[in-house]
Amino acid sequence: MVTRERLFDALDRGSLGPLTLVTAPAGAGKSVLLGSWLAARPSTAAHVAWLSVDQADARPAQFWEAVIEAATAAGEPALRSLLACLDLDRAGFQARLAERVAMLATPLVLILDDFHELRVPGVCDQLDALLRHPPPMLRLVIASRADPPLSLPRLRLTGDMTELRAADLAFTRQEAMALMDVAQVMLTDDQLCALHARTEGWAAGLRLAALSLRAGDDEDRGDLVGAFAGDEHRVADYLVEEVLHPQPAAIRDFMLRTSVVDSLSAELANALTGRSDAARVLDRLERSNAFVSRVGEDRSEYRYHRMFGELLRSQLGQQMPDLLARQHRVAARWYAKAGELTRAARHALAAGDCAFAGDLLATSWPGLVLHGESGVGSELIARLPRALVRADPELSLAAASVQLECGEPALAGEHLERARATSALVKPKRRAAFQAARALADLYDAESRGDYARVLAGAERLLSGEGAAELEIDARERRALVLLHKGVAETWLGHEPEARADLDDALALAGHAGLEYLTFGASGTLAVLEALTGGFAAAADLARVATGLAARRGWSGRAPATAAWCALAVAAYHRNANAEAERALASARTTPAATIGPGLRLLVAITDTRLALRRRDLQRADAAMAATRDAVRGWPVPARLSVDVAAVNAEAHLAAGRLVDARRAIESARVLGRWSELELMSARVALSTGDARDAVATIRSTLQDGVAMTRPSTAIEARALGAVAEHRCGHDDAALELIEDALELAEPQQDLAPFLAVGPSARELLMRRIRAGTAHRALAGELGELLDPVVARPVDQRSALALESLSEREEVVLRYLPTTLSKAEIASEMLVSVNTVKTHMKNIYRKLDVTDRAQAVRRARTLHLV
Repeated sequence: MVTRERLFDALDRGSLGPLTLVTAPAGAGKSVLLGSWLAARPSTAAHVAWLSVDQADARPAQFWEAVIEAATAAGEPALRSLLACLDLDRAGFQARLAERVAMLATPLVLILDDFHELRVPGVCDQLDALLRHPPPMLRLVIASRADPPLSLPRLRLTGDMTELRAADLAFTRQEAMALMDVAQVMLTDDQLCALHARTEGWAAGLRLAALSLRAGDDEDRGDLVGAFAGDEHRVADYLVEEVLHPQPAAIRDFMLRTSVVDSLSAELANALTGRSDAARVLDRLERSNAFVSRVGEDRSEYRYHRMFGELLRSQLGQQMPDLLARQHRVAARWYAKAGELTRAARHALAAGDCAFAGDLLATSWPGLVLHGESGVGSELIARLPRALVRADPELSLAAASVQLECGEPALAGEHLERARATSALVKPKRRAAFQAARALADLYDAESRGDYARVLAGAERLLSGEGAAELEIDARERRALVLLHKGVAETWLGHEPEARADLDDALALAGHAGLEYLTFGASGTLAVLEALTGGFAAAADLARVATGLAARRGWSGRAPATAAWCALAVAAYHRNANAEAERALASARTTPAATIGPGLRLLVAITDTRLALRRRDLQRADAAMAATRDAVRGWPVPARLSVDVAAVNAEAHLAAGRLVDARRAIESARVLGRWSELELMSARVALSTGDARDAVATIRSTLQDGVAMTRPSTAIEARALGAVAEHRCGHDDAALELIEDALELAEPQQDLAPFLAVGPSARELLMRRIRAGTAHRALAGELGELLDPVVARPVDQRSALALESLSEREEVVLRYLPTTLSKAEIASEMLVSVNTVKTHMKNIYRKLDVTDRAQAVRRARTLHLV
């Protein structure tokens, strides 16, 4: 027995009112629940009478005689006098019953179990009348498989009824675990989750599963859980006896014929059964808890409990195998007519109608990729005979397209080549549609190869309307899809304004059309674009939209999710949130490299290199550099990305002291033209060799000439590095002006990365800028803390920053400083005067060598004092 306190509490509350109704299907544990509740809640405050209703009772007098005997046995012998009143008419007996119960000294809890078995006419009318003016000492508890014919809406409205339904009685995962523990069946978390999902928390299903698993071999337990279904002999015997056989023959036939589909509308049920009253039948089955429940947002569809549906399909296959295939064919045609082509294809395959399934998939794949169901399309095509796919160019094209969208270019290549080679076999009336589909598939192929120029050309043709009418998607969907591909290509080619405009349009169209998958794709790509162009806050917001959709819809292994995680990593890197950046990058790297485009693979490798350099992990940086080389091998890398690769490789060589290799990396990219990133690295190499004048000349020329740059943070880093070089040349005014310019550029996005790349040599200039006056005091102070060499020391050595030890009272005041409390509020908390708090704060500032409260908090956190 598993104790279920949440249900016991509900029954406790219900037993204080007139009626508690427990309705659920067979095997839901109604009787067991009530019995365990009574055992767990022994009470002297009420007498409990239990009556299991017997369908053999034919007259009201028999029923009420049984009730009176149960009440007498429960400790209410005074009610035996009612036996003399059994011959009265219904109203007369009901009045006497109410009168006698009202006179009881102790409340009477009357449990009527198996109430669905009641066949006696008039009893429900008597109970209903009794509940209109319930005697205060009567607490009725009814357990039934179906709602009794009482005035339940009125009782619900007046608050006189407590209800426990099938969903309430379903075991939670924790309760299922407790049940398995009691049965001495040890399951892993995954096995328990799978079993709970299969049984949907149905008590009898879990109990029967425990019996099967306990009898099986421990080594085969995972297989046993996977195979446990509604046709397992213990489950099947129970469901057939308790649920299926009690139904009239016509309803059994209805259930068998409609069991082939996962969910049922009344129209589909009529098509599957040839009836016209399916809506009424389904409603009655749902109301009677016959393992049928309403589903969908508008609750207009129905479904069978998972295990009951499995039993029905098994019974149909055994009893009428020819009818099973026929029902699937009917469902396939019905779904195809309704435009639900994926479901149609599934049922066509189940019916063995591969030709019809292939025809559906050959034309429906654009809709599948639009809705993120390319994986489903790939799985369905894989179930078709290989010879059928190879012989049909449209099917080959569909297979290639969904595999490309799934990130499986290796599998797609053969199908794509086959589609091209056999294109002449397409029927004349379908050639226009085939050419339009080929143009769309070509976008996926070009993108997977990193041929972004081909993506742009193909996208422009499709946007101009070429073959538009032939695609089985509407104009808004087609435009959103093509703009997304175009925006991806423009992002990696460095066409930032065009990319932003196209991706924004794609995102808006996807939102209006309710296309979550395109929203996912556009958000992920826009996040990368914002990260690359310095919009770190916007990048993080967009990335969270994409990762949220990925988590909810199971798209975590797709390229947009990788793009979003990479954007989060870049944004966190620039904010110096290194742990967050590492976590995001780790998530980005969970997607196999082969499933994402070369541009994204390269960005992941570059970000990895930069994080390794910040942590001074040179071995990891070298490994990440090797990954960048792998990412660009055999790919015509766009100039913008080639510059980034050269710059980050030069930075890694410089960090390792390999000056010759650093210069070689810079010079290898000179053929791409003059770029600020290359000039910046040249200046860093010069400064590292002590040639400050060369560094100054390089930076001045770069800033004055407005040299192109791949990312906005380069402008910040160039000014910060230029300030250091000017200072070393004795040009202090120029140095302070440059450092202020760098702070101004960094402030909007709190971009700390450029200053951290320059290193501790920028700290003195930041401190001097603070003393000379700056419009960015908080940012400069934070950078000063981050660039302080003492931060890298062990914690026990950091106390050297404090000129003097803080007194006990000063430490108390210090702990209040990170809060929002004012000086007066701190004084009130400490029971001292405001002047005393001010004095303590002045001493804290002096001892920590800071000038204000914010700096004191940052310095105290560095010292681990708060």
